[in-house]
Amino acid sequence: MRHLKRWRFPGSEAYRDKITVRHLLSHTAGIDDGFGFSGFLPGEAIQTLEESLTFPKDTNSGEAHGVTVAREPGTSMSYSSAGYTVLQRLIEDVTNRPFADYMREAVLQPLGMMKSSFDLDAIVAEGRSQDLAANYDSDLQIHPHRRYTAMAAVSLRTTPHDLGQFVRAFNRENAVLKQETLKGMMMPQPGTSATWGLGHRLFVENDSGGYGVGHSGGAFPASGASVRVNPATGNGFVLMSSGGRGATNQLVPDWVYWETGKVTFEARRQIVQNRIVPASIAIMVGAIALVLRQFRHFVSKPAKSIVNTENEKAL
Repeated sequence: MRHLKRWRFPGSEAYRDKITVRHLLSHTAGIDDGFGFSGFLPGEAIQTLEESLTFPKDTNSGEAHGVTVAREPGTSMSYSSAGYTVLQRLIEDVTNRPFADYMREAVLQPLGMMKSSFDLDAIVAEGRSQDLAANYDSDLQIHPHRRYTAMAAVSLRTTPHDLGQFVRAFNRENAVLKQETLKGMMMPQPGTSATWGLGHRLFVENDSGGYGVGHSGGAFPASGASVRVNPATGNGFVLMSSGGRGATNQLVPDWVYWETGKVTFEARRQIVQNRIVPASIAIMVGAIALVLRQFRHFVSKPAKSIVNTENEKAL
């Protein structure tokens, strides 16, 4: 990544100079982060990008460590939020502009996503804080909105309408990307086993030689959003939730099946889980009931005393 100026992958790994933007977009850069970002509460000091890439303080899963390259780039896929933080650093180094400002002017506004922003402070400064949805957790407790160093990975605030504008850009001319570029983004990338393009997951093949694409994501504590697009028809599906991602995870595969007639891998996994878990519980409950029944039969059975046995012999 020769265009990175203010941060470089640490050490002298043989792999780090082989990483490309395509690798980062398709999660095949060989980065071994394995963690997500929970952000910083109001009043907490926010790390700089360099600090976060060196040792993030807001990880919410896995063991926090610096961003390093552990595998040969392009050979295998491992989902990497930190990889998108590297892309954020790259955009800032190339454009000499803050990431959120560049994205607003070069991507969001040209696509008609006028109410979307990667910068919470900008939303507040514009007097739109009342438009922010309550940030519920799974117990319906409201949490304050968090600020993120890793903006590219987790910080987009948007609306269903704006995500709909994003979906519309997949199969028509737009001011951001050429259709040739979009088509290339939606084709399988090396090392992904045909499951990822550039920035998009590939869910099922459609009837035009391409794929149904999209992504699902969430932010701490329990908000989520999903987008699915079938470029062959121009149809799309957008779902946003606060308080949990259960409905999101269930409904999205249903839409893909309704749209294409094909069952995705995630749908098959849900079917297995929905069958195995109840069946396992039923087997465990049955086994426990059988053990208890045998135990009750054992303790309630009258035992013959020695005296009675001797009396029987005498008779």
